[in-house]
Amino acid sequence: YAKKLKPDIISGHDLTGVLIGWMSTWFIPKNRRARIVYDSHEFEIGRHVRRNRFQIMLITWLERFLIKKCVFSIMVNDSIADEVKKIHKLNQRPLVVRSTPHKWVVSDDECNEIRELIDNKFGKKRLLLGFHGVITEGRGIENLLEILAINENVNLLVVGNGTAEYFEKIRRNIKEKKIEDRVFFHPAVPYNEIWKYIGAVDLSVIAIPPVGKSYYYMLPNKFFESIQSLTPIVAFDLPEMKRLIEEYEIGLTCKINDLEDLNFKIEYMRNSKAFYEECKKKVFFAKEELCWENEKHKLVNAYEEIIN
Repeated sequence: YAKKLKPDIISGHDLTGVLIGWMSTWFIPKNRRARIVYDSHEFEIGRHVRRNRFQIMLITWLERFLIKKCVFSIMVNDSIADEVKKIHKLNQRPLVVRSTPHKWVVSDDECNEIRELIDNKFGKKRLLLGFHGVITEGRGIENLLEILAINENVNLLVVGNGTAEYFEKIRRNIKEKKIEDRVFFHPAVPYNEIWKYIGAVDLSVIAIPPVGKSYYYMLPNKFFESIQSLTPIVAFDLPEMKRLIEEYEIGLTCKINDLEDLNFKIEYMRNSKAFYEECKKKVFFAKEELCWENEKHKLVNAYEEIIN
């Protein structure tokens, strides 16, 4: 099918896509072959899936082989690009293009309206923590519930969808911890409206356990979406998030999987009004730089080079 399309360029977003793209160029004269780009959306070798030693060796060999068949490769952050270059002994470091959203126009009035509705549902205004995204195992929701269990000064807004089975498990967890009156679930909303909800919370908390190297090097979309919504961040001390949080001074990081330290940093943000307000101001500057309007130029330039 790919061969019939006669494309100029094929962008594979994982090894399967790149392999199919490369195979579609077989038996085609070199001057008419599609050029292949490896646009990896994860750290493939460190992906959080069960693989035995043979499978890891095979994946590593296949990625190395296919990268050398591509005109260039793309990784989602600097840590992964450096790791891939080192593992495969590449002469050229993969291009880094981060998953930043467009620069969002945020209305304080609409965010405040959402916040008022949420506070009314809770019945008492507390520091409001935010989580948005897929509601499933390993995304950090369990850690946030633990924080609510030990800290009566915070509420939690969760925006997203998940399976009925997982929701039932979460609701049992909430009931056991006796925090039913401080957790509010809201169904997923259209992407162009998510800023209203992220912008309504006081802190975005990204407490995803780094269960594999791919997660350890994470720089999730919700990180940049929080910045675009002008919300400070508290996150685990993972290299990519730590680098940007410290560079732009937009929040705090805590020790990985250390819930006491996570709670300490949340409490610091709650009690240190001047520090929190400074983070809010700095998010404005981060918002202007960490957006697709700036990030896209790297991608456009890379494609222009191979087209011209």
